[in-house]
Amino acid sequence: MSARLGSLFLKWIFAKGKLQLTPSQVRALLLTAAFVLFPFVFYLSWYITPLLLLFVAWRYFLEVRQTALPSFYTKLALLIIVISIILLDQGTLLGRDAGTSFLMGLLGIKLLELRTSRDFTVVCLLSFFMVAGALLFSQSIFMVGYLLVAIVLIFAALARLHSTSSDHGECFSSWQFSSRIFLQSLPLAILIFLCFPRFQARWAFQLRPATTGLSDFMQPGDIAHLATDERVAFRVDFPEEGKPSGALYWRGLVFWNTDGREWHVGARHLSQQKLVPKEASVLQKITLMPHSQKWMFALDYPMASPPGTSIFWGNVIESRTIIFRKMQYSVRSSIGAHPQDMSEDIKKKSLQLPKQLSPRIVQLVTAWQARAKSPHDIIRSALNYFHDGGFLYTLNPGRYDNLDPYGDFLFNRKRGFCEHFAGSFALMMRIAGIPSRLVAGYMGGEYNPYGHFLTVRQANAHVWTEVWISNEGWVRVDPTGSLSLDQIEQSVQNLLNASGAASGGEDTRDAGASGILAHRFVRIMHLWRELVEDRWDRWVLGYDMQVQEDFFKSLGIGSFAWLVIFATFGGVLFFTLLGVAWWLKRRSKSADPLEGMYRSFCRRLSAAGVERSLWEGPVDFAQRAAQSLPSDAREIKKIGILYAELRYGPSHHTHRMAEFQSQLRAFRPKERSHEI
Repeated sequence: MSARLGSLFLKWIFAKGKLQLTPSQVRALLLTAAFVLFPFVFYLSWYITPLLLLFVAWRYFLEVRQTALPSFYTKLALLIIVISIILLDQGTLLGRDAGTSFLMGLLGIKLLELRTSRDFTVVCLLSFFMVAGALLFSQSIFMVGYLLVAIVLIFAALARLHSTSSDHGECFSSWQFSSRIFLQSLPLAILIFLCFPRFQARWAFQLRPATTGLSDFMQPGDIAHLATDERVAFRVDFPEEGKPSGALYWRGLVFWNTDGREWHVGARHLSQQKLVPKEASVLQKITLMPHSQKWMFALDYPMASPPGTSIFWGNVIESRTIIFRKMQYSVRSSIGAHPQDMSEDIKKKSLQLPKQLSPRIVQLVTAWQARAKSPHDIIRSALNYFHDGGFLYTLNPGRYDNLDPYGDFLFNRKRGFCEHFAGSFALMMRIAGIPSRLVAGYMGGEYNPYGHFLTVRQANAHVWTEVWISNEGWVRVDPTGSLSLDQIEQSVQNLLNASGAASGGEDTRDAGASGILAHRFVRIMHLWRELVEDRWDRWVLGYDMQVQEDFFKSLGIGSFAWLVIFATFGGVLFFTLLGVAWWLKRRSKSADPLEGMYRSFCRRLSAAGVERSLWEGPVDFAQRAAQSLPSDAREIKKIGILYAELRYGPSHHTHRMAEFQSQLRAFRPKERSHEI
């Protein structure tokens, strides 16, 4: 019996799927599919999204020309082509890019066999999957806004599926209906987002590694390629004050070991050095972008590690887990603080030299030592060598000798970026017996006066040197600061000018009045966009357990307990659903005024002793009621006929509705007399 019922159910489902689509329904779905696929142009390989959009255009052409759809073998060949292209490019069908491309291929091929309502529904479901897949590539507020419009379009297409009208008014009605459903569900979605308990995950996964561009090893040329990278590395708020004055050096990695070509972080050891503050401390609240590594960033020098992190040699902060998603943390730093004690292990690491040294570098440093009376004299000699030696600070330093890159830089080419100057300077200090280390991180940032936060981009990546001086501790020395403006290549000058304008300065020397106004307008729009993105990152993408706890505390819930949260969430949800049910019930009663008036007519007849049967139509019921109430027969028949015309006639007429209302108001039936 159950098998027979299941068979009948499947037959009913397949019968429903055989409904043919109208041209307007097909066009609405093709528009929706193109809208859903468009964002992937910016994230997937250059060929896959245009290929799928070509499938959409092909299906539209077939619909306009009323041409036969591709055969089964054509679609099979297209599927094989799509899979082959993905395998050649990605080497797999798994993972974010390959899996999304394969799903897009299935969607495009399904459009080429779009005939029935079942095909229509499958395409809509695949479109929902594509909307979710787009969030794997970007979760910015602009992407989310675009995808919300895509969801409304998909629902509008589904609403269009149940309409056979082809006029533009029906299309607008479907869009209006979908938008209304979306807006009605939005308050409940916001409520669930705010109140549903957030749990701190002990694990995370990343379908495609994200990188900051900074690695745990460095060689000349590794930082220069980041100079034009405008991706955001992190954003910083200063809760206690505005932007600190002076140069901002954001500490991230410390390189100890070198083989004369590369610098490496080496083994990590927990720091036990005590800081000696020299200036007031600065509190920073940092939103760090995911980079698939453990290191974090803070101003020199972090005084304590945030929860879930540790401070290692060189006063760098590292997370105990790999950072796969945006992370928010607070850290207090003392700008100008110096660790003034040095263990033997640290001294040994900071004096380590490669096995093979360039004789020319050794000879140069030995000459400085012969004239020097203190470490400061050697440092000054090295900086003067960069200043007076014909060096050029450039984004395109070219390729250097792999066996002796720093010797080639110091004596031959003399063209480099920050890592060339800092790496060669640290090597020369070690040859002179001065402990030194390289520090990699970021310098400066773009201050937003509207949101009072700082945006640090990959273009702000920088490398500098720290040297150990007795009675002073570790002292920062940035060799690039010794260069004059004449030693900076024009491309770097342009980059610095752009950075200066972004940070508050304006370079409008060659612009007229209109150019200055346009520049300021673009500048203001840029800052407001940054502000919106920062608030989105902080309050939506960064809405974790801690932020949720702070939110509930601001509402007066002092002790944050999951029982309280569940009770609050459940209670609000219950009363919300109860209110929605009451509203829907009331709306169903008042949605059709004509039906409400006819029910009132039936209730009056019921009070007079004439009950309407469920199967009776208005005319038949009026005739039976007229026979039972002969004194009111004329009014009853007229009201029944008027209602039938208004309900089932070709169109509504205002004067007939007014006549129906007038007849109904005057109708007062006498009670039915009972026969003995």
